[in-house]
Amino acid sequence: MNQRQAQNFLYEWGKRREGGIRKTILKGAGIGAIGGICFGALFWALSPNLSISEDELAPFLILLARAIGPVAFLFLMTTGAFAGLGAFAALAVWRKMEAQYHQLLAAGVRPATEKPVYTLKDRAGGLIVVGVSVLVLIGLLYGVWWELNRGSL
Repeated sequence: MNQRQAQNFLYEWGKRREGGIRKTILKGAGIGAIGGICFGALFWALSPNLSISEDELAPFLILLARAIGPVAFLFLMTTGAFAGLGAFAALAVWRKMEAQYHQLLAAGVRPATEKPVYTLKDRAGGLIVVGVSVLVLIGLLYGVWWELNRGSL
């Protein structure tokens, strides 16, 4: 990381960290919960006749599943699991970025005094990652669409 990139990182992370770790973890959990709801909806749409196999669940989960029904149980489990995963990922990213922030400050790098203006060269790496991810996602969605139209799913 060169001096300009370090200053830009310190400026950007200095602004993002103002909300604190709790806000970051709650954002991660919220995004994960939305993902869990989407996953549950997709799972429910692909297998609408849900039933609960009681041989594979702990007794307290069996009681909960019987009380609220299989669909609500599905959404409860997926939302909770994905929210926990999102919170964990947000915490891991927070710790890594915070460690890098303090490491750069200890090395004597000072943040930029005003919002940096990014050039295409500064953004090239991120643009390539996003572009490749979008292409992979489009390919996966096309594959699902193709299989649905063929009647395979």
